[in-house]
Amino acid sequence: MLSPTSGTDLGPDVPASFPVEVVRAHTPACLDLAHLNNAGCALPPRSVLKVQLDYLQLEASIGGYEAVGEHVEDLEGFYTSTAKLIGARPEEIALTRGASESWWRAFLSVPLQPGDRVLAGRHEFIASGLGLAQAKEAGIDVQFIPDDGNGLTDLDALATMLNEQVKLVCLTQLPMSNGLINPAAEIGDMVKSAGALYLLDSCQAVG
Repeated sequence: MLSPTSGTDLGPDVPASFPVEVVRAHTPACLDLAHLNNAGCALPPRSVLKVQLDYLQLEASIGGYEAVGEHVEDLEGFYTSTAKLIGARPEEIALTRGASESWWRAFLSVPLQPGDRVLAGRHEFIASGLGLAQAKEAGIDVQFIPDDGNGLTDLDALATMLNEQVKLVCLTQLPMSNGLINPAAEIGDMVKSAGALYLLDSCQAVG
């Protein structure tokens, strides 16, 4: 995502608020297309497209390993910029091929044992649901947190479900299927107080 302070590609006329019209003007497909499917993969602006094409051209010219060698600093910058974006440290950032792989790696890193309890929201992505189903088959007590009257994860219900047997709480902050925004921070505080781990899928919400 482009931001007004990320560089000079957008020009000196960028306003202080998010420059919707300017960004659209720098995204070629927006001239002919009303594209609403942006939750997981939006249309690339010219600046992103140029970086990708230039890198592919470099690989074609000198080879893949050699291209990596020439862009070590840029590639390592992913960790520092992502850490800054979400308020973490660079060493806490891992790069994977996609959100589902990230979720599975995090989930499988939790040393769950038969009898442990895992709580999950009712709007988890299908890949996450498959992981929870496999955990249940392995003897893990998987329970789903009810929704409140607005369709959000019910904080009162969660409070009654949290106990010392709960080892992990899984939640999607902004489910791609309905646009709800779960109270991720409040739930995180509750999970921390209960001494459990918190696996939060925020890939649709970070922007």
